[in-house]
Amino acid sequence: MAIQAKKDKSNDLADLDFKRWERYATIKGYDFGDTAAYVQWSGSFGNIREIETLITEIRNLTFDRKTVLLKAYNDPEDKEILDAEFAFDDPSMRLRYPVEMDSVYPNGKDFNIAYLANLPLGSTALFDDRRVISTEQTLAVIEASGAGSIDGKLTSSTVAAQSITTDWSASASGSYGFFRLKASASEHKSVTEEFQKSTEIQLKSEAALRVSLKYGGWFRPALFRHKYVIENVQDFREFFGEQGTLLYYPTGFVIVRGFSVMFKSAQAWTYDYERRFSASGGGGMNFCGIGFGGSASYSSTVKEHKVSKSGTELTISDDPSNIRFVGYIVKKNKVWQEEFMALVAASLTDEVVATLV
Repeated sequence: MAIQAKKDKSNDLADLDFKRWERYATIKGYDFGDTAAYVQWSGSFGNIREIETLITEIRNLTFDRKTVLLKAYNDPEDKEILDAEFAFDDPSMRLRYPVEMDSVYPNGKDFNIAYLANLPLGSTALFDDRRVISTEQTLAVIEASGAGSIDGKLTSSTVAAQSITTDWSASASGSYGFFRLKASASEHKSVTEEFQKSTEIQLKSEAALRVSLKYGGWFRPALFRHKYVIENVQDFREFFGEQGTLLYYPTGFVIVRGFSVMFKSAQAWTYDYERRFSASGGGGMNFCGIGFGGSASYSSTVKEHKVSKSGTELTISDDPSNIRFVGYIVKKNKVWQEEFMALVAASLTDEVVATLV
């Protein structure tokens, strides 16, 4: 209770500081995301010292709590649970993460582990305390990797591409399978008619690869099959059941670098795609989970995607250095499903089981 009370007070002070800093920075013309200026301001006018004192007290209380609870257990699995709880609550398992768009922060700021670890303690809207998750591959490796580069095409004879002429809806958003396009209602008819004349789609990328996640010691999937879970599996349905909050957990994510898609048509493209599907355009296109247009926001250091027409070819392409997040790779927890069904089977007669099978 003492630990939680100090956490709540620390968060309240951080929220108060952030609101006051936002107002102060606006009046004085400071960069809202200038962390150095924020720390200097908070040291003079804010609560950063009180927050740091509270964080130190939380660490001390956490150590005291561990000292009190730490003892010899007859069952090693009991100690395993206690160790996991200590790791989950350990302040060293948390870092400050940027939570705003890149353009909010000072140019050239490198969000590496050392930088995040040394940010002022306490959650703010600019940097939020979260438990540590990192990746197996460094950003430098991802930027240089050519793994999984794409160079393929779908033609009008490809089964998956045949829906290009049949699956457009009557609303302002046309879609089929792997492709979705959004345009205003007034423009929808002309866009639809042009895409219905597509004969070939070419896909390319500099790289397309899985980036594996590394969790800190606070996350231990082995505990999902701990003996107390197995022995009381029905009590864990809210976590591992059909709608369970831990039914899936991410083990990695898929990124694509330097993605481009080119549409070939039976006639010249006439619609103003350069304007509508540029990074600042109002329209939106999503191809294989990768979005273009839709009034996207870009910082000055990120190269926008480009849209170009040349006769019967329409190309939308990222800069070779642009990295796109496509989706998560997840693992499914089957402990509740398997153990619960085992309990059900054990309670049935052999004849009933045979009938169900």
